[in-house]
Amino acid sequence: MVKSEIIIECSKDHFLDIVWNFKEYPKFLKEVKSVDVKELGEGECEVTYEIDLIKRIRYTLKMKRLPNRIEWTFVRGDMMKDNKGSWEVEELGDGKIKVIYQVDIKFGFLVPGSVVDMLTKVNLPQMLNAFKSQAERT
Repeated sequence: MVKSEIIIECSKDHFLDIVWNFKEYPKFLKEVKSVDVKELGEGECEVTYEIDLIKRIRYTLKMKRLPNRIEWTFVRGDMMKDNKGSWEVEELGDGKIKVIYQVDIKFGFLVPGSVVDMLTKVNLPQMLNAFKSQAERT
C-alpha cells in the first residue's frame, strides 16, 4: 500500500470532478495513452487505461464516486493481480483541500522491480502534481 497527501487550492467538488473526468487524463498525464469509459450506473463506471511506463500496460478498474472520495477495485489487466485504492478529499477552509491518495497494486511475479519502483517512487509524485496543476489551473 502506497499513500500520499497533497494540499490543493480548489474546492472538493472541483477536484473530484477532475478525477472523475477520465477521458481528459491523456491531456495532462503524459504516461496515459488512452482511456475507455463504460458507464455502469449512477456514480459507477469501468475505466480501461493504457499507460506507458517503460512498457505499455493495459488494465481496467471499477470506479465508484462517493461524496468525499473516489475509490476503485481491479477488474482485469496486464501484469497485475490486483489494484485497489482511493482519492479522499478533506476540506481545509480558505479554498484549500487535502487530497489523500492510496493505492495497493499487486503485480505478477514476472514484473521487474524497476517497473514497481517507477510506479511508486517516480510516477506517483508526478501524477499528484499533475492533478494539482490541473485543479488549480481550471
